[in-house]
Amino acid sequence: SVVGADAHIGPAECTVFTGIYGEFVTSQWADRVVGPYNDPRSPPVGADASCPPAGCTDFTGIFGEFVTSQRADVGIGPYRTAANPYCPINPQALFTLCLFPPTGRFFYLEVSMKLVSWNVNGLRACLGKGFLDYCAQENADVICLQETKLQPEQAVFELDGYHRYFYSAEKKGYSGTAILTKQAPLSVQYGLGLDAHDHEGRLITAEYPEFYLVCCYTPNSQDGLKRLPYRMEWEDALRAYLLRLDAEKPVVYCGDLNVAHEEIDIKNPKANRQNAGFSDEERAKMTELLSSGFADTFRRLHPNLAGVYSWWSYRFHARENNAGWRIDYFIVSDRLKDKIKSAD
Repeated sequence: SVVGADAHIGPAECTVFTGIYGEFVTSQWADRVVGPYNDPRSPPVGADASCPPAGCTDFTGIFGEFVTSQRADVGIGPYRTAANPYCPINPQALFTLCLFPPTGRFFYLEVSMKLVSWNVNGLRACLGKGFLDYCAQENADVICLQETKLQPEQAVFELDGYHRYFYSAEKKGYSGTAILTKQAPLSVQYGLGLDAHDHEGRLITAEYPEFYLVCCYTPNSQDGLKRLPYRMEWEDALRAYLLRLDAEKPVVYCGDLNVAHEEIDIKNPKANRQNAGFSDEERAKMTELLSSGFADTFRRLHPNLAGVYSWWSYRFHARENNAGWRIDYFIVSDRLKDKIKSAD
């Protein structure tokens, strides 16, 4: 996204904004370009949370007569990755601004976001097993949770720097989702907006300037596929919902989706065929979703990697024998698939 331009900069020149304010620098979403900033009284466009007004840098004239900026109305970093193939990369830099050939007039900023999805199988229990330590260590921009199994008033814990959004099932101690995010979303929607599907706290949508984030805990089809008909209705409604969002801006869809899509995604495919989570019907719905303009980020980067799973049964020493299932996903709109840096 364009963040700076000057007609007088040579194509070989590149400016690295390394630690201008120490550890943190504000970053604005690149959803529009403004400028020129050629008035020395213009407001700062980058500032540290603890920076006094007199100590904040005005970016006016850094590139000569003109410099574009994004609107300075959102979030504090740190942003760990600043990469551009057209200029030298300083690994210590929080930002890299660089000319983008062939025009020789525009500067591009690349900022990576770290997103985490986790079925916690009861958040209150997880809090006693190092949940907050994990969050601090990961330092993710967004953490999506499934199967929280609590009501919002039961979410009593301190997690500095994150806005928190919980969607609980009407049935206590059941299902539930949450989004913990450093940047406040533009809007948050709970559920699909359909009464048939909005009683179990299964889906939260956070809107950001450049994309929608959808955190989902997909209904399990249960033993004997007793709930498979409902699951098929859910899948159709969910796909239609994602396509409506995708028509407005790209989508990042994540969570415990309760299906191992391909045989490579499960240790024992033959023995588990037509079990809940590996029925032909559930797998076909995932194929239909991906064929509608979405990409499985893990398979995008690791198309042939086997033995990587996200769920193991408590029985038969499944975890010890790595007899698992890959049922947790990050799925993105096709137009985002080339922006994926990693998927683990």
